[in-house]
Amino acid sequence: MKIISPLLALGCGLIVGYFLFGRSEQAPVASTSGQSHFSGAPSLPASNSVQDSGVSPEFEAFEPESGFSQEWLEAYERMTPVARYAALAEMMSTISVEDYPRILDQIRDQSEEGIGQLRNVVQQQWIVTDPQGMLAYVETLDYKYQQSLRHQVFREWAKQDFDAAWATAQSLPLAKVRQQMMSSVIGGAAMESPQRVLGLLQAGQLPARQGQWMYRSVFRALAETDPAQARQMAAAMPAGDEKKFALLGSLDVWIQDDFNAALAWINSLPMDSGVFRARTELLQGIRSHDFEAVREIIDSQSDPELQKELLQQVQIQSSARGRSFDEIVEMLSWVEAHMSPGDLKNKMSSTIYAMADSDLARTVDYVISLPYGQARLNALGAVANKMAQDDLESVIRFAGSLEYDDERKRVLESITHQVLRQGAETAAAFILEHNDSVLQQLLDGDSVDASEVAEIRRLLKEYESNNDVS
Repeated sequence: MKIISPLLALGCGLIVGYFLFGRSEQAPVASTSGQSHFSGAPSLPASNSVQDSGVSPEFEAFEPESGFSQEWLEAYERMTPVARYAALAEMMSTISVEDYPRILDQIRDQSEEGIGQLRNVVQQQWIVTDPQGMLAYVETLDYKYQQSLRHQVFREWAKQDFDAAWATAQSLPLAKVRQQMMSSVIGGAAMESPQRVLGLLQAGQLPARQGQWMYRSVFRALAETDPAQARQMAAAMPAGDEKKFALLGSLDVWIQDDFNAALAWINSLPMDSGVFRARTELLQGIRSHDFEAVREIIDSQSDPELQKELLQQVQIQSSARGRSFDEIVEMLSWVEAHMSPGDLKNKMSSTIYAMADSDLARTVDYVISLPYGQARLNALGAVANKMAQDDLESVIRFAGSLEYDDERKRVLESITHQVLRQGAETAAAFILEHNDSVLQQLLDGDSVDASEVAEIRRLLKEYESNNDVS
């Protein structure tokens, strides 16, 4: 029985049609002979011009009746990507469902170019035409292949016949596998039948943990057709994690289109645990926006407390990647103007790392210009860490240039890990060489890890023993 799904036929037909004919303004003249058995695919051109069609010479060797063979596979692997689409469409139109196991067995462990595409097409077509047969085949495979293929079967099966996929998943004998495949069925049908899936979730058809995240997919799908109703339904749910995921799903698209409007809406809801958790995650979502968008969102807020909450989510280091030193300084200046000194100190280290990645020398000058305080102390530690990656001596000189003991200590602590990496003799010699300015700072500093102190002392004793140092 030669059968091929209309969707697959249409998809491959459009692909083949685009590559073979799509670039011409004139519609191709249909061939009067050799009409493809592949339903929905265009006929191959009657012209003998291989170059005009973009098809490699190997493709001409195949007649539609030739089907799948080792010879076909070897030639398929040598084809251009464009020719593979056409050859694959022709081959699929000439084989039957009984051929699918043989093909998959032959290419299961192959990774040559184009094999993944072939494997996916055969698997997808088998699921569409005979999901029960595909499932039975999966059960004959080694365990390492079974799980991902089972999930694929049930997800795709649910899109075309939810009842059959659901009933089969429920009948699986092993409880763990049964729950996993029920989850796959619900996940596969979430976009096509969100109301039905929602009913199953509310009826407790999945374990709580699996069901919670599924609410987000369902309500995202509901919001695609009626966003206001989806939000209303989510807001009416009882408090809990299910409500959190439902609210986030109903807002997923709105957040990207108009973050302020989505935030204003969730702020208007009566507070419960579900709203609180959804709101927290919504605020964290600001991190996915670029810095300019974040700045615009925060500047537009009239509530100082809301501004403060949003500022806590700003991550300058990630936003600063690829920016110039001056741009990062401008970003930090804006943050400083909106944050209290207490909040700013927690942002300083990551910001200095970003600045140092752009221009270390200018970053050192910038840190030195900061007023005395915790933010400057954190900045000194960060820039010293960057300096220590390349030159320990520069950290010693930098520490010696500082006026306050707590700042020198913070800078010198940054070299502890680097010193320990030098090996016994080199590290101990370094410490002895800088005994007056470094040793006591490393060994007596309150924030130096005790295990590191013990290691340093061990290294010193080893060096003294080997070199007769008194």
